[in-house]
Amino acid sequence: MPFLHKIVTLPLVLLCGLFSACENRTYYADDFENVDKNFGVKPSGGGPADTVSQSFSLKGEFALMSVLEPKNLEIVSVDEFLEGVDSVAVKIVRNKTDFTFSTSELQMPSSVVKLKFSCVFADSPQMEPMEFEEYVSVSANEPVKVKLLDALMTERIEGLVRKEDYSYAEAHDVAYLEVSHLLEWGNDNKYGLENESLPKAELETPIYLYGRFFLQDSTFYQTFKKLSKSVKKNTTWRNVLPSVEIADELVRYYKMDQVGFDDSLYAVSQGGVNVSSSLREDVLLLVETVYGMPSCDSLGRMFTNETEKSDFAGTTFVCDRFNSNYVWRTANNLEETLGACVDGMNDSLYRDGRYACSEKDRNWLELGDWKTFVQYAVELFGDCDVSKEQLMMHADSLYARCENGVWKQMDKVVFYEGSCTLNRENVKVEIAEVGKFVCRNGSWEELK
Repeated sequence: MPFLHKIVTLPLVLLCGLFSACENRTYYADDFENVDKNFGVKPSGGGPADTVSQSFSLKGEFALMSVLEPKNLEIVSVDEFLEGVDSVAVKIVRNKTDFTFSTSELQMPSSVVKLKFSCVFADSPQMEPMEFEEYVSVSANEPVKVKLLDALMTERIEGLVRKEDYSYAEAHDVAYLEVSHLLEWGNDNKYGLENESLPKAELETPIYLYGRFFLQDSTFYQTFKKLSKSVKKNTTWRNVLPSVEIADELVRYYKMDQVGFDDSLYAVSQGGVNVSSSLREDVLLLVETVYGMPSCDSLGRMFTNETEKSDFAGTTFVCDRFNSNYVWRTANNLEETLGACVDGMNDSLYRDGRYACSEKDRNWLELGDWKTFVQYAVELFGDCDVSKEQLMMHADSLYARCENGVWKQMDKVVFYEGSCTLNRENVKVEIAEVGKFVCRNGSWEELK
């Protein structure tokens, strides 16, 4: 029977007979295997795939990162050994950045079909197509989502079915668990439980990160093929890919190596479908894993990277917060000496009365520098305009007065006690949490 032939509806009498047979069947204890005896043993018999003829109208979408643009799609019917029987090309419909497809009612020899599709990098000058294949189950007539994770399992599934007599369902479960371990995204002691696979949504993102989706398409495709051939027991991505090089390139691409970065840190490609709403956390997880970093969950935590062969070996990172997101960034020279200057420290921490943490610049500013002092005072108190003339303001060790449109640094004792004048000569004062002082020769001197 041809692959694409239209299905003729079964007579109503025959359908009723089929349903009746299902409803009236009697089951006996001997129909079931000994569960305890066979627990954990691969079932045998029944063939590698469900070979019951199926009819369906297939529809779906490409759930790929926006850097990938699908070009061609072919649906292939397969036999019990997942060998191709027949195929049909399917039109891909583009709606802005979404890509969908659908077919009229088809007849298939099994509930499993292969999707063969090609993609190009949207902004690549080469625009060379990359070929992918994946199996999907269509027995439930549900929409399918084309993802790279399923394509990553294809070669392993075929090997299990054709060489080890697994059914498709069994092979899929085994490959899924092995891919979860390969991607190392939830199967080691730090991030998950051994032998526990993760949801597909979580396993999709690392494929793009390992492939460095922001580089040339050839790098991405070669990485994908290496991972595909490495889906097997007890293998992780760090055994087959240059993990340190990948982490370094992610640090550069997401600007973790720039002290003066802004809120665009960890920005993903503009527009399109992205594989994860938590891409920022996924990038951090990869870099933390390779560099051996602790989690960035405490403001001001500092870490020095000692990873061999890393371009950032010896670099100190600071856990900072931007738009409520905790992220690692590199520390500047003053931070390595004075400590971290991070979110929330704008008017709460000063060192030796000489430096103030400028939250805007993420840097320590020396208060003795007039320009730096003015800049910092404006950040704290706003512009010095006519309405604030002679207004005195205070924030920890910073004391300022608005004079002639400019914030000027003032003496801390003068802020509390006023100027040391001739009629106050030898007057002693004590200011809580500031110290004891005496007025001598027109200035306040601290008493030791």
